[in-house]
Amino acid sequence: MRRRRFIGHAASLAAIPLVVRPPRRAPLQVNGARLNSWLSRFDAVGRTAGGINRVGYSEADLAGRAFALDLFREAGLAPRIDAAGNIIGRMAGRDRSLPPIIIGSHIDSVTD
Repeated sequence: MRRRRFIGHAASLAAIPLVVRPPRRAPLQVNGARLNSWLSRFDAVGRTAGGINRVGYSEADLAGRAFALDLFREAGLAPRIDAAGNIIGRMAGRDRSLPPIIIGSHIDSVTD
């Protein structure tokens, strides 16, 4: 009898995740006006009649880097610049034992 009772309890416990679901979170939403404002401001950095000119380490590129660093800080990230000149922003997650998620892009451009 003990074995049947144990199996019954074990089966009940195993079924709990199928019955009890965690509350749903609202989907993340982008603040479109804020994003477009950032893109518009960034677009003005190095703007020429022919396009964008933020060649690496030019004044415009350095201004673009400063702009990105400010955005990182405003977002609560801890930015740093590595030996190759990459800007890296880090925000600690809830579980620090997990590896970070990394994304990247370019701030510099080719001429126009």
